[in-house]
Amino acid sequence: MWIPRKKALSPGSGRTTIAALAFGIAACASASAHSGAGIATPTRAATSWVDSVLATLSPRDRAAQLVWPQVFGDFTPNASSAWERVVSLISTERVGGFVMSIGSPIETAAKLNTMQRLSVVPLLIGADYEAGAGFRTSGGYFLPNAINLGGATYFPRQMALGATHDTALAYEQGRITALEGRAVGVHMAFAPVLDVNNNPNNPVIGPRSFAEDPTLVAALGASLIRGLQEHGMLATGKHFPGHGDTDQNSHLSITEVNASRARLDSVELPPFRSAIAAGVAGIMTFHGVIPALDTSPLPATLSPTVMSGFLRGDLGFKGLLITDALDMNGVLARVRPTGQETSVTGVYGTINSPGLAEVVKLAVVAGNDVLL
Repeated sequence: MWIPRKKALSPGSGRTTIAALAFGIAACASASAHSGAGIATPTRAATSWVDSVLATLSPRDRAAQLVWPQVFGDFTPNASSAWERVVSLISTERVGGFVMSIGSPIETAAKLNTMQRLSVVPLLIGADYEAGAGFRTSGGYFLPNAINLGGATYFPRQMALGATHDTALAYEQGRITALEGRAVGVHMAFAPVLDVNNNPNNPVIGPRSFAEDPTLVAALGASLIRGLQEHGMLATGKHFPGHGDTDQNSHLSITEVNASRARLDSVELPPFRSAIAAGVAGIMTFHGVIPALDTSPLPATLSPTVMSGFLRGDLGFKGLLITDALDMNGVLARVRPTGQETSVTGVYGTINSPGLAEVVKLAVVAGNDVLL
């Protein structure tokens, strides 16, 4: 497989320590796989390289480094509109990375190789690997003979792993996911889910969570993070500060967690504290309003109080802050009133919203490094 010589540049503007962290982990993949080393410490050479690349970028291109659109891992002919969109995003818009969606291993790898060759600045590629690399790279069938083409390992949902209470299995899932994901060109897993399964009416978490016990979630999450990052893949804990105790679907509507601050400290937050202690490279935001942390009508994703003040300041997280998908109604519908709201039709229906541009501005002000 082709591997970019310099594997990661921070999507942030001037946040060189974060960029060096991502670069250092990617560069140390093979070494950590044999030595058992954890998070790579950024080297002077890595930091210097990041600084030198950032110095060549215009302010507009630095801003573009924050943006990661989604692309499918399927075969896409050169003359198709889908491929023309990808080429434009890389060559014209100069985005910082992509979210790689479903496709077969060979097609995904070939596509990512071509995309990396098109990009002046190496792309940082993430994928939703909650159930292993097979969750997005599960293969397919050759027709008309229905020959199984094979795919990456597809693990059960995290609740099954939670039922084992086995941190060694969690580590092994992370290890296998990292090796398979890196083989096809993905650098970052949007996993593990660190939400505690403490509301049976939750329509969107459920089996994605390890368990209803925050101590068990914390232990398994930290082990899976180490399995990923000790084998060269960046891990992402999600959805901060906790998506478990809600009965709304943040894809479809405004979402709230109305727990007290004391309850958040004892249930929702321990898995994230454990992940930070384990050196998790990224944390993904929750598109939900949490009055105990911020009394304004902003979802956590758009709240400087939650993202910068609490996560960065109080909890001491220094890695990448990654938004959940910004086309979700949970973030598009609930922002500080501007008096300019209009009816917007998106992937999840029609809502009253100030629009994606305003939401993106608020996400950047809140301190996010990557806009999905």
